Amino acid sequence: MAGPLRNLGDCLRLPGRGDETAFVDLAFPDTPRSLTLSALNAEITAAARGLIARGVRVGDRIAILAANR
Repeated sequence: MAGPLRNLGDCLRLPGRGDETAFVDLAFPDTPRSLTLSALNAEITAAARGLIARGVRVGDRIAILAANR
């Protein structure tokens, strides 16, 4: 990997690992949902583009309010 890791998204851009499971969501245990590194990266990229479209810029602070799971 070129350069230091600056954020969690950098961890996903590892060559040759896109098909590996990134995590398994067990919010609904009867129907677990898993995401590959590639799929998770696509979701993160979409969220980042949405924030940029709403005016969020480098250095701005944002917060995430999520269920404890």
